[in-house]
Amino acid sequence: MSDYVVHFAKDYEQKSAYENMLSILGSRVIKARNPFGLVREKAPDPASQRAACFSEIPLHRLRRLAEARSEYGIVFRKDFVVHRGANPIMYAYKDHDMTAALKQIVKSAKKDPDHPIWRITPFVDAPGKYGNSTYFFEWEREWRKAGHFKFSEDDVASVLEPQED
Repeated sequence: MSDYVVHFAKDYEQKSAYENMLSILGSRVIKARNPFGLVREKAPDPASQRAACFSEIPLHRLRRLAEARSEYGIVFRKDFVVHRGANPIMYAYKDHDMTAALKQIVKSAKKDPDHPIWRITPFVDAPGKYGNSTYFFEWEREWRKAGHFKFSEDDVASVLEPQED
């Protein structure tokens, strides 16, 4: 789809998306603040499920994603983020056999924080209908890197911001 992935900055801790983008660029670290994945609440070590997130999308579709995320983003070459441990996430649809199998493996590994399944689970989401809401974001082609994502200024391919900025 693209040779690039984007980390979209967002409003966080009383700072605007713009301020957070500048903070990330200044520190050269995208912090893995939140746990992600199919079973993020069930991991023996919830910190193991924290990830830095990226989106892979063709450049002509960036506007669609910016409207959903933010207008501020940091662009990296996909081969660079792969080299740093990032990976596209897998979608195991809610109520499908694959999702049930993953949950069964997780259940058997619940008391073993060193089980290899915990290195996979931050990279699996389950699109579907949940009560009155739906979660279908496969079009985004999300990538994640478990743990913090460190980079140098030379690793940044581009920065996204509104033209008026």
